[in-house]
Amino acid sequence: MNFMPDTNTLIYMFKGLGNVATHFYQHAPQDFLISTVVIYELEVGIAKSTDPYKR
Repeated sequence: MNFMPDTNTLIYMFKGLGNVATHFYQHAPQDFLISTVVIYELEVGIAKSTDPYKR
């Protein structure tokens, strides 16, 4: 089974919000697909961040 999380879902995982990480850890890494659009959105968000700690 493959999962394709959107940008917000990945941000929630990175921030430790909800139980997103717990659900992710129940699956193998190869079960996840990340679109190039999501990668782009994450990269742009990181580049715009003015807080080095958040980066």
